[in-house]
Amino acid sequence: MIEPNTLDWQQLFASLKSTTCPACGRFKKPMQTLCASDYRRLSKQLKKDLYKRLGEGYEEAVHAALNALDAAFHKPRLAD
Repeated sequence: MIEPNTLDWQQLFASLKSTTCPACGRFKKPMQTLCASDYRRLSKQLKKDLYKRLGEGYEEAVHAALNALDAAFHKPRLAD
């Protein structure tokens, strides 16, 4: 379980730009929060919340999504 406020906006922004799904470590498209497989597993509300902006609820949505997926945060790999 990911505790609130354990990931700062810089880590989350780096994750957004990367090709690493923070939930499973598999490939994801840059500027998407999760890989397609993990995204599909989320509730409709969590999917909607992941479209919030950084500083306006996105951080909380990522924490909630990772907890819903019972996942730890995987460090990002930057896109080529």
